[in-house]
Amino acid sequence: MIFWTLVSIAAVVFPIVMGLRAFTSQVNAIPFDQSVSSFEEDHVMRGPITRGSQVTGQINDLFGVEEWTYVGQAGDQISIWCAPTSGSETDPRLTIIAPDGAEFASDDDSGGGYTAYIEALTLPANGTYRILVDVWSTGPYTLSIE
Repeated sequence: MIFWTLVSIAAVVFPIVMGLRAFTSQVNAIPFDQSVSSFEEDHVMRGPITRGSQVTGQINDLFGVEEWTYVGQAGDQISIWCAPTSGSETDPRLTIIAPDGAEFASDDDSGGGYTAYIEALTLPANGTYRILVDVWSTGPYTLSIE
């Protein structure tokens, strides 16, 4: 009786274990393709922006990033906003990178609605600041520094 019970259990368990092992082997055999997206393909250098100016951009890829530059002096105080262009559902985000390469400030929707707004930002050093714009939803946007 014990013998037949063990045989019955083995008859059920063995195919399950072998099936899982075969499935795991198949999953591990699938090659990983890293060519889906890369920083270089999705990162667009847009150019300089100055205080008092307004520029427009457009991101059509959720992995897309557009980079603008701003040359500032230590102690300068600026406000930066990035909003969807009129009639657009774009949801932009801002990230500011200081001249030393460290992330200095970021914002998503502090300006209300889909507007990213960083108010009264005091710059810590002289140099070129990188303003990165990416999106939660694609489309055109307007960027301004005051």
